[in-house]
Amino acid sequence: MANQGNLSLENGQWALNLFTITLKDLIAQVVYSKDGLRWIGLCFEEAYKGQLLFRPQGFRIIRVSPDPLYEKPIVNSFWGKDSNLPPLDIPFLTPFRKKVMEALRAIPFGSVITYGELARSVGNPDGARAVGSVLAWNPLPILFPCHRVVARDGLGGFAWGLLVKRYLLNWESSLAPHT
Repeated sequence: MANQGNLSLENGQWALNLFTITLKDLIAQVVYSKDGLRWIGLCFEEAYKGQLLFRPQGFRIIRVSPDPLYEKPIVNSFWGKDSNLPPLDIPFLTPFRKKVMEALRAIPFGSVITYGELARSVGNPDGARAVGSVLAWNPLPILFPCHRVVARDGLGGFAWGLLVKRYLLNWESSLAPHT
């Protein structure tokens, strides 16, 4: 068995580490490699039956205990506390996706903006749909808070379902300082 830090090669297949944490009523499955955080999946605790929310092709999943390097920034972000990003391992991060992801981090906790506003903030005033595609791809919700982006006339979409999006928005609104 070859071993490279936290990513190991077993029987010709690379392995990723996975741990689960509870964020109030949500379960977050966290996947990381030797290079950094790769993916966060979300579901309601009552619906979680221990199943994998993430099934990458060509990788074996190894369940591990929570790693504070990755757990702490996720928990802090959920509770509205500033947090530095852990090391990241995000495949397929194009320059446009990176620009959108950085803009997501600038949306204040408890606030929302529209897809069009986000598109304008990254220099693509007609790019609301392109921004929506990036948000649908976002592998790291909570740290890159795509739930804070809404449609001009409603919630818009969310990879983990509109109930989870509404829950996150209501949660943040209840904790955010109101002026």
